[in-house]
Amino acid sequence: MTGQPFDLNTQHVQMQPSGDARLLGFPEVFEMTDIDGVLAGAARLESTSPWSERHLAGDELLYLVSGSVSIVLEDHQTTALLHPSEAFLVPRAIWHHIEVHTPSLLLFFTPGDSEGERRLR
Repeated sequence: MTGQPFDLNTQHVQMQPSGDARLLGFPEVFEMTDIDGVLAGAARLESTSPWSERHLAGDELLYLVSGSVSIVLEDHQTTALLHPSEAFLVPRAIWHHIEVHTPSLLLFFTPGDSEGERRLR
């Protein structure tokens, strides 16, 4: 780590199993084929994406800082509305997507790689 402030909107943090952290910029983080440990970052969400994803390496922690979103667990046909300061655990290997109701800031803590994405509509 740098010991300096940084912007989670422009850099992600790879929390490695060794306990070390590594800053990852764009587009580097999207070009990585294997993320060891947990990827942490912030996402500014303006609208609902047409994509869903799942994570085979473990559960994903989502924390809503501002705005309003719903987390949709497609395999369970479950929807959870999140308000600011609420968190949600997405179970391992469950296809999910986020519906954006108002512009939002979401923190995510994702284990390992996503197993690709699939189009919702």
